[in-house]
Amino acid sequence: MHTASARVSTNHANRYLGQLCRHAGKMGQHASVGHSPRSHHAGEAPPRVLQVDWSETAGTIHFGEGKCILEASDNALLVRVEAATESGLHRLQDGIVHRLETFGHREHLTVQWQTSISQQTGRPAEIASRVRTSGWPVTFWWRSRLVGNLALAVVLAAAIAAHLGLLGAALAATSWSR
Repeated sequence: MHTASARVSTNHANRYLGQLCRHAGKMGQHASVGHSPRSHHAGEAPPRVLQVDWSETAGTIHFGEGKCILEASDNALLVRVEAATESGLHRLQDGIVHRLETFGHREHLTVQWQTSISQQTGRPAEIASRVRTSGWPVTFWWRSRLVGNLALAVVLAAAIAAHLGLLGAALAATSWSR
C-alpha cells in the first residue's frame, strides 16, 4: 500500500475539511446519475468517488483507486492518502492539492507530502456519514432538482407569453388609433 501524509497549517481546518468532503460528495453524485466526469486538473478526468463520510473534525473520501483520510485540529488539517499503486497515489495527491489550494487561495495554503510504502493500514474511527453517493438520496436530489427546474421553466414561459400578449395588444391599439 502506498501512502502519503501532509500537515496543512491553517486556522480554518474544519472549513477546508467540510469543503473538500462536500465537493467530493458532489463529484460522486454527478457520476451516479449518469453524468460523465469533466476534467478537473491537468486535463485528466477526476478520480471516481465511491463514498464520502465526514464530521466536524474527521473525514474519509473513498475513491475507486484509494482513499483520503482527513483530520482537522485547531491549527492544521492532517491529510493522509492511500492507494494500491504509486500512480494512483500521485493522481489522488495532485487532485487533493489542487482542490485545497483552490479553496485556500486567500490563505495561500500549501501542501507538502511525505510518502511511504506500508503493508498494513490502520482503520480510522467510524465517522457518521453525511453524503452517500449511491442509493435513493441521489435519485431524490436529482428528481427534486429536475422538478424545480421544470417549474421555473413553466413560470418563465407563462411570463414571456403574457408580456408578448400585452405588447401585441399595445401595438394593435396604437395602429387602430391613427
